[in-house]
Amino acid sequence: NASIDSEDGLSLMPEHGAAAQPFGNLCVDSDDEDEDNDPRALHVRTAWLDEKASAVHCMGALAEGMKGDFAPHLEAAVACVNKLKGYFHEDVRQGVQAALQKLLMVSFEAHTAPLRAQAAAAGQDASAILHPTTALLLDEVMEELIGTMQHDDDKETVAQACEAIALLSKPLGAQALSKVMVRIVEALKMLLEGGAPCQAEDEEADEEGGEEDDDEEDHDQVLIDAVADLVGCLAEATKEAFAPHFEILFPPLKKFLRPKRQASDRLMAIGAVAEVCSHLSEACVPYIQPMLPILSQGLGDKSSSVRRNSVFCCGVFALAAPSHIGPMAAQMLQGIQPLLSEDEEEEVRDNAVGCLARMVQGIPSAVPAADLLAIIVDNFPLQGDEAENEAVSSCILACYANSPALVNPHLGKVTAGLAEVLFEESGKDNKYLKDGTRDGMLAMIHHLSREYAAEMAQVFAQLPENHRAWLATKIQ
Repeated sequence: NASIDSEDGLSLMPEHGAAAQPFGNLCVDSDDEDEDNDPRALHVRTAWLDEKASAVHCMGALAEGMKGDFAPHLEAAVACVNKLKGYFHEDVRQGVQAALQKLLMVSFEAHTAPLRAQAAAAGQDASAILHPTTALLLDEVMEELIGTMQHDDDKETVAQACEAIALLSKPLGAQALSKVMVRIVEALKMLLEGGAPCQAEDEEADEEGGEEDDDEEDHDQVLIDAVADLVGCLAEATKEAFAPHFEILFPPLKKFLRPKRQASDRLMAIGAVAEVCSHLSEACVPYIQPMLPILSQGLGDKSSSVRRNSVFCCGVFALAAPSHIGPMAAQMLQGIQPLLSEDEEEEVRDNAVGCLARMVQGIPSAVPAADLLAIIVDNFPLQGDEAENEAVSSCILACYANSPALVNPHLGKVTAGLAEVLFEESGKDNKYLKDGTRDGMLAMIHHLSREYAAEMAQVFAQLPENHRAWLATKIQ
């Protein structure tokens, strides 16, 4: 608190030894005061600056670690951090963005989460509930974060603001975001178009270099990747309601999809489109035709990351809009087949398997489901991109529910794979299985253990001891 609230500052050294005049309430230190004898020198105290940046970071870390228990200190902490809004040095401003997000989450955990838990226990929709204290702080924090996106001249500070909103989007939910969504999307559009103050130098370079260089320039990875991540998080939080907002964002995003753009541009943009469309259901249809030629090229791209995102996007479209993808399933499978080779990078291959799983689940009548399921099971569980085990597990559950004959030849491998995925995910902080999928996997194993007791006993006996012991506690 003392470091954040200190009355230190940039000092303008006047002539004839007069008293130094503080330049704002800033935190600076001079490591080279004797290097410049100019009587009007501007001296910067970097040690104090580092201390102030560390102090605001520590404030955020305390809030993040203590969660709701930090609530008694919340008002004072917010007032303290607010004094650093618009601070002259970007290191401190970056810390402000992160700290405000973590302080808002303190209010969410202490005030809003209990109300939502009570409503959920009563069978009510709790997603729109927001405690008045959280609502007031949300307005204040969002004003700072969106204002930073629109007006700050430092790219990393703007990226930090984008990351802060992304982290808030899922717990707060669609209703809480609705009142600021238009402003967020406007700021995102400006950033994608390259017209924000923090991109002024890029715009000047583009004007000097000419339009012919536009395709070959790499995007600013920290900034635009944070923008793309935020777009995906907003779609995840608001689902189909994000469709009209993505109509605004897709046109400026398309420039990053041009064939001559750097691989980092294309993989970012393909990934953003795929992530958004995975939450839009049928509302993703307008983007299928513009994306298909890009995905077709992407499946054979020399960049493994572009191949990975392209095949992921193919699977997203197959699951979200089956009637539109079904007619072109055979052609799509031809493009995917080389990515299943043992010579392919593991993460790319895992995403190809995930794509097959989505196709089997979304368009089973348009693909050779039995053959594809055999490939899926042979690669299950996935190790390179574990998050794709959600798609594979969901596919297996759907097949067993609707066409058990497809799964029956693979019950041993399937059961062992499901058990391994469940056990491995149970020990991770970042869960990649949906609650419904996880429950369905346990229910399927429990059902199989009763229906095929002798066969499953042999399968369980071959499981590692820790997997077997953990599973026994879950299916009793």
